[in-house]
Amino acid sequence: MPYVDVNTMTAYAVSFGRVVEHWAKRARPGWRCFHCDEVFTDREAARLHFGDNETRDPACCISIEHVRWLEEQHRLHCNEDSGALRAISALAGQHETLRRRAEEEGYAKGLADAKEHPTELGLRPIEEPASVSG
Repeated sequence: MPYVDVNTMTAYAVSFGRVVEHWAKRARPGWRCFHCDEVFTDREAARLHFGDNETRDPACCISIEHVRWLEEQHRLHCNEDSGALRAISALAGQHETLRRRAEEEGYAKGLADAKEHPTELGLRPIEEPASVSG
């Protein structure tokens, strides 16, 4: 390894420090989009453009067709008219019909058992009320 004296090392360090200082003054703090080359110095403006995490697409890369589709989905959701909500309503209706049918079948079975085995269930025939003379 070649010998480098302290004065040379000091000169290099000072020179390098000046270069870093020069570029640090010239550089604007912020975020640059490599899609549209726009620079954002405000954190909120950058968040709006880039999204709030790295899985989001930058605003400059989102097509207007996609935005319109999202608006339509939002409108359908607000009107409670999406495909998923229609499917849920249909299933809720089917469930209610099946529940009611099962309840009615159970009631009918209970009545049939009561007619077949009234004494085993502790049932007695209804006595006719005495006529009231007046």
